[in-house]
Amino acid sequence: MRAYIAAVILVASLHVYFSFVKGDSPLSIAFLILILSPFAPFAWQEASKIKLGKDGFELERLKKDVDQTIKKAVHGKAIDPRALDDLFKTVELNEWVTLVLARMLMRQGLVCLASDHDLGASPSLRKLIALCFARGLLSEEERDELERLRNVTFYAEWWGGEPPTYGDWIWALDNCKAIVRGLFEKQHIS
Repeated sequence: MRAYIAAVILVASLHVYFSFVKGDSPLSIAFLILILSPFAPFAWQEASKIKLGKDGFELERLKKDVDQTIKKAVHGKAIDPRALDDLFKTVELNEWVTLVLARMLMRQGLVCLASDHDLGASPSLRKLIALCFARGLLSEEERDELERLRNVTFYAEWWGGEPPTYGDWIWALDNCKAIVRGLFEKQHIS
């Protein structure tokens, strides 16, 4: 999709440039169709997701996938690791929301991993990580990654605590999906 958008911007820019500089554009309709035709399947795929609903235009397929995933994400129940991609796609352009979503999913994954805990309905991530590590459900490396992600996502959600460095923020964005996926993949192994 990005290639399609880049091609459209490039062709439109050339058209505008030649139109203003020379007063006539060398781009004809046939030439535009020839240049943009390889991207037609991508455009059609994206356009097929758009539906007219009661609230205006909606991305129908993605909305249905996310709605189904959220309905399945009941407290204490594991989420299919492949469905996590759909959830993360909904927030991929917003770093802050990506990290908050990662925090919520991290809690869900740890609650599922430590299925019989007495930490309440919304347990502390610090306590959940320690409990799972003490039970041998997490390796030392996984515990350290979860703690590092917990620190960054705490700041993202609450704007409190010690502010993460730029490197930690980027690390969290680059690794949060894999870390959360790892938690839910452990559900399917057990």
